Amino acid sequence: MRVKALATQAGVSSIAVEEQRLIIKTPWLENADGRALQQKLGAPARVIRDAVWLPLNAPDWQALLARVLEGMGGER
Repeated sequence: MRVKALATQAGVSSIAVEEQRLIIKTPWLENADGRALQQKLGAPARVIRDAVWLPLNAPDWQALLARVLEGMGGER
C-alpha cells in the first residue's frame, strides 16, 4: 500500500515491467526538467521523456522504487 500512496502523490499514471525494468509513467514529466530530476534520483534510475526506468536486477529494488517515487513526488 505504501507504493500505491507514493505513486499517487507523485502523479504516476502506471508502473509496468518491461524487459527486466520497471517503467514508471507520468504525464507531468514531459514538461519537467528531466536533467534535474535525473540528478535528484541518481543511478540506477534513468529519466526519459515521459517515464523513469528502474532495473529489476538492482539490489533491493523495492526500496529503490519507494525512494524514486518519493523523489518524483517532490518534483510535481
